[in-house]
Amino acid sequence: MIDTFPIPVCDNIRANRCKLAPGLKFRGYIASKRRYYHGLKLHIVVSDKRYIVEFEVTEASKNDIIGLYLLPLNLEGKILYGDRAYNDYFAEDALRECDNVKLEVIRKKNSKRFDYYKQQVVF
Repeated sequence: MIDTFPIPVCDNIRANRCKLAPGLKFRGYIASKRRYYHGLKLHIVVSDKRYIVEFEVTEASKNDIIGLYLLPLNLEGKILYGDRAYNDYFAEDALRECDNVKLEVIRKKNSKRFDYYKQQVVF
C-alpha cells in the first residue's frame, strides 16, 4: 500500500520566518482537514504485514504522483494499492510494463478506466 503523510515543521503564522523550510515550496495542503501546512511530505510504501518497505521525503508542495515517480519501487510481481491521488494512467502502465507491478487505485466515476465490477451497489 502507498500513501502520503504531512510532516508540519512550523505553524502557519510562523511560515515566513521558518529557517528549516524556507519558501513556498514547503507549503502544502491537507485535503481531508481542509487546511494548509508548512513543512514536508512523507511518501511511504507499506507491506501487507505492516512493515515499511520504502519511503521518500519531499517538499509539501509536491503532489503524490511525483512522490510515486521518485520511489525506487523494488516490488516485482506485487500489487500496489493506493487512493485516488495515485490515479495516473502513465504511471500505471509504466509500472506494469517495466517492473511487473500492478497499481490498484480507487477510481473516480468519470475515469476512462473505471472498474465497474469493483463497485458495490448498496440499496
